[in-house]
Amino acid sequence: MPPQLIRQGIVTPGLLAHIMTNKFCDGLLFYRQNKMFERLGIDISRSTMSNWTVLSAQRCGLLMELMYEHLRCGGIINLDETPVQVLKEPGRENTTKSYMWVACRSGTKPVVLFHYAPSRAGKIATEIVGDFKGVLQTDGYAGYNALGGSEGIVHAGCLVHVRRKFMDVLKAGSKKKKGTASTVINLIAKLYRLESRARKDGFSPEEILNMRTEKARPLLNKIYEIILKSAGSIPPTSLLGKALSYALGVMVHT
Repeated sequence: MPPQLIRQGIVTPGLLAHIMTNKFCDGLLFYRQNKMFERLGIDISRSTMSNWTVLSAQRCGLLMELMYEHLRCGGIINLDETPVQVLKEPGRENTTKSYMWVACRSGTKPVVLFHYAPSRAGKIATEIVGDFKGVLQTDGYAGYNALGGSEGIVHAGCLVHVRRKFMDVLKAGSKKKKGTASTVINLIAKLYRLESRARKDGFSPEEILNMRTEKARPLLNKIYEIILKSAGSIPPTSLLGKALSYALGVMVHT
């Protein structure tokens, strides 16, 4: 017999992969999978599938450690977090917010890691990044700021989050405010087109660097100038003021 992930278990790796893909990729609850198996004349209870999943996760601990090492060996990490609600978590109310942190490395050997934590504290980001040296790209959440000051880490902002703030202004702002927001969004769109072309045409790392130096940097400088100039004349509590403040904080890192 081939090696089994669960010692002395009867479940095959293929069935385990099928059950967990259904659950975590396709949102198919164990209850529904149980009914599907029943229609095929197969008796696999919800508790059995749940136990298999927990045991598999425990056995994959070493693999996870290797994936974290691989993540930290690259030159750039993209890191973000989002709130999730976990039911029946020991010692916590069902209404308590938890967080799923997502870290990814692109390139020829990409990896994406989902890291659950009950907190949004900056120390969680520190745990994920570990001994990484390189560029850390995040949104404007203050919890990442301490990492930006770490030796060997260059903290870069995320224009996707900046763009989102100005899109909110477009949807709700006055004509004057829309003008500022539109200008920023249009300049960001030009940056996106440059990056899209580089991917489509298969630019080498050297070509990408040259493109960003010669064409992208002037656009970024222009965006920064507009934001810096506008921030002095817009009320900071307005929607545009908040977008400008957020952008300034992020672009300090970019």
